[in-house]
Amino acid sequence: MTASPTRAGSPRRVRLLLRTVHLLLAGLTGYALYARHGMSDASARDLLGFVVFPLLIVTGVAMWQQARVRRMLRGDRSSESASIR
Repeated sequence: MTASPTRAGSPRRVRLLLRTVHLLLAGLTGYALYARHGMSDASARDLLGFVVFPLLIVTGVAMWQQARVRRMLRGDRSSESASIR
């Protein structure tokens, strides 16, 4: 069974969502790094290091390789191997 565009979202909608989340996470990271008071609380630093930053990386890679990720989730192996060569 393949994912339908309505269930998984259209590529345009998914990209918009990824871009929005990525920009919000980048803004939070920038604020935490460049704010005057800094990140004095250890739990806030841990949240940034173990949640926010990895999500920032995942959303960036997902936007960069969106077509390949969609093919992989659909299980379409033939077009994936052709794009690697």
